[in-house]
Amino acid sequence: MGAVAVCSGRILGEEVNTRNNRPVSIDWHQVSSHAEQALAANADLERSTVHAARLLKDARVACARPCEFCLAGLKDACVRTVVWTAGKGLIYIDRID
Repeated sequence: MGAVAVCSGRILGEEVNTRNNRPVSIDWHQVSSHAEQALAANADLERSTVHAARLLKDARVACARPCEFCLAGLKDACVRTVVWTAGKGLIYIDRID
């Protein structure tokens, strides 16, 4: 799982999860290991779009929807939009500003 922040065609930062976990069984004590939280902590994300994607070992795209805590952190960092993979070729776009 990784996340990239972009604004005006410029990459502002990129991070990956530092722990493997399944989206349906998140350990809320380890949320700081999420790529989106690392982005919010390490880059100026004001007015940016964050793209989050998850690739499985067999290269299939899987769900990368940010958890509630990551969405709150991105909102606090003034991110405007989050784009995330949902598997089966689906991509979702959420406005969070």
